[in-house]
Amino acid sequence: MNISYEELAELLRKATLLDTVINYLKAKGIYATANDILAIVGEPIDEKEESKNVFHF
Repeated sequence: MNISYEELAELLRKATLLDTVINYLKAKGIYATANDILAIVGEPIDEKEESKNVFHF
């Protein structure tokens, strides 16, 4: 795989942010969809695919 250090750093940053949000939701027992989680971390949401999966943590 050919990936630069900058790309790797950005992927690690996003993974850490998602992990933090998911752990918070788990701790609080909050229901959230995948789109909810993406919105919290500021990632674009695909409007064509509405998230039907609701996660209870």
